Amino acid sequence: MNALTARPAPGRSALARRPVSAAKRRRLAAPAGASSIGVVLGSAVTVSLAVILVCLMVSGLLKPPEPPEAAAQAAPVQPTDNLEAVRAAMYLCCRRYGFPPSLRTLVNKRLISETTLKYPGHKSKRTSDYFYLRPADNDSPDTLVVCEFKDCSDGRGRNYLLVRDVVGAVSDGQARRASEDEFQALLLLPHNTKFAAALRRVELP
Repeated sequence: MNALTARPAPGRSALARRPVSAAKRRRLAAPAGASSIGVVLGSAVTVSLAVILVCLMVSGLLKPPEPPEAAAQAAPVQPTDNLEAVRAAMYLCCRRYGFPPSLRTLVNKRLISETTLKYPGHKSKRTSDYFYLRPADNDSPDTLVVCEFKDCSDGRGRNYLLVRDVVGAVSDGQARRASEDEFQALLLLPHNTKFAAALRRVELP
């Protein structure tokens, strides 16, 4: 064999037998050690946050979020909510067609649902718990146009709407509230004569 021929490279077994210096072993072990420390610190922070949240919940400072069903049940329906929906529907109807012949028209035109015509929490055999009389074109803006029947609030008062609450800007109107004595005084006003007479014919004494 020629003397200048290169010696073959040492095999894998030869390389494996070479000793690894202590400094190199420390360099190889350092990343693994740092990773372990990071995992331990991350776990400790997670556990600490969980403990803090539990302590806040126990002390009442932090409440767990309620499910949507519970949140919906927690918000009580207000007595004026349905009448406000009727008012908004009448506003849209008046802008398109004029005052409806009856509140049932609002249901037929899909502006409200049938349940909207029922007073919240009140049980009656009526299809609507609200009395409505279509006003004339020349009626005063202060004319009564919708009111709830007396038994809806057990005679303690009534929610009602005036013409101005329906034909004005939708943000300007509102469902109004009056005691029964105040409402009876409204019925005595000259511009409410037709409404009062029609209400007496259908309402129980």
